[in-house]
Amino acid sequence: MVALFAHYSVVGVLVLMIGLLAIQIVVVGALGVDSTGQRLEDIQPGGARTRRDVGADARVSPLK
Repeated sequence: MVALFAHYSVVGVLVLMIGLLAIQIVVVGALGVDSTGQRLEDIQPGGARTRRDVGADARVSPLK
């Protein structure tokens, strides 16, 4: 990164960061979970518990 900055200055570093972000967007878009028409609670991993579930199990408010 330092060599990139030394040779291309701020513009080179910004182009690299924007390029990496674009690659990340493409990868997440290609491999991401399609949640269209589904609640997030329905597609969460089986072992995960929501804060609301924890409060319901303990019979107390989750805010206490």
